[in-house]
Amino acid sequence: MTHWVVITGATSGIGKALALHFAKENYHVLALGRNTSALTKLQNMSKNIKAVNVDLLTKDAITKIKKSFLQNDKLQFLIHCAVSAEPFVGLSDLTLNDFNNIMQLNTYIPFYLTTQLSKFFNEKTRVLFINSDYAPPEGKFHCNISGAYAISKAALAKAIQYLRAERPELLIAEFNPGSTHTPLLEKIYDKIAHQPHFFKKNKTNIATPEEVAFSIFILLTQTDDSTYSMKNWDHLNMDKFISHGLDKTYLNKKCPQLTLQAKL
Repeated sequence: MTHWVVITGATSGIGKALALHFAKENYHVLALGRNTSALTKLQNMSKNIKAVNVDLLTKDAITKIKKSFLQNDKLQFLIHCAVSAEPFVGLSDLTLNDFNNIMQLNTYIPFYLTTQLSKFFNEKTRVLFINSDYAPPEGKFHCNISGAYAISKAALAKAIQYLRAERPELLIAEFNPGSTHTPLLEKIYDKIAHQPHFFKKNKTNIATPEEVAFSIFILLTQTDDSTYSMKNWDHLNMDKFISHGLDKTYLNKKCPQLTLQAKL
């Protein structure tokens, strides 16, 4: 019997960093993605990673994922990282098909996949939804660029509330990593917002995917159930970890380059 860490969107950004981090910590990782070459490279990086080439928007996606489990396998952590924001156009220029794809992948698929895989859960299984500070009305909007993305993330936050109410037995958390140097954000700033040097100028304020992955690893593995299931974890930092009773020595040992004031 294998206990799996299942990660969607595992071929780049936070998803990839998570897959590598959990694999390094000797967890068995089921990495889901649709980029064949990126999945192959990822799987070759660790014997603990099993890559599954799957397009979550296809009808047979759930069946394909379920077939990756053996009969007695269990799901230890389910982390929803897959995301779409393209095409980068205003709502008035967005086709119905494009809008539906964004809403499905960012909002519907995460909680649908959660319910469909719950047969592999046990009482300790934890589900984590990666959200965005684009979601609230006061979020960082880029007009005529990512309205559908913002809408889908706001809808995800509401969907999580309903899922918690319907399935109170599930251990669910929502995590907003803040500004992170991912391929998605790079596209927004470099190509769309015409700020090609944005990341170079803001290195101290932008988290790396590896820093975010460390935060998420601690959240999933070093918190008790009541702490984990808080309404929302937002911009985690080491002060928050310690304030919730996590061991300072452990944190410094695992990631000594981070200070107590480090924003992840």
